[in-house]
Amino acid sequence: MKPKIIVTRNIPVEVESKLKEYFQVSFNREDKVFSKDTLRKAMENADGIVCTVTDNITNDLLSTTNKKVKIIANIGVGVDHIDLQSARENNVIITNTPDVLTEATVDVATLLLLSVTRNAFLVEKMLRQGECFDAVSQPANAKLFYEDVIKLYPKTKAAKEAKKKLSK
Repeated sequence: MKPKIIVTRNIPVEVESKLKEYFQVSFNREDKVFSKDTLRKAMENADGIVCTVTDNITNDLLSTTNKKVKIIANIGVGVDHIDLQSARENNVIITNTPDVLTEATVDVATLLLLSVTRNAFLVEKMLRQGECFDAVSQPANAKLFYEDVIKLYPKTKAAKEAKKKLSK
């Protein structure tokens, strides 16, 4: 008989299919946050739980008398919502997905750095309001902005227009 796991939130279909190959799986199709009572019942009825940051896994839950769960697999990087000390004391293995957001975090940090140093938020606001970018009074900013547009969006109309502006 396959081990039983409970998935507390919606997950990608591909992951669901893979889980079904190896486990008897119960999915939370309503995708509503489990109450403490529902989590307790999951601890008592499943060999494993696949949870997210919305599930507060406390000492109270981990030390449930009739606990059957042996592993809690967290879909996410952090485990602040899980009492790790209690998990150790109650012989429950905790896993997570380290580095899953590292590349995205670097992308956002780079975007913010470029945006601040190039006045991108101001320029973007001006463009959305239909204002013309003032290349005469701000030639250095205009040149950097147009170069960035070409680099970031090389096959767009915006890049084509930026090339025209730079060639003037």
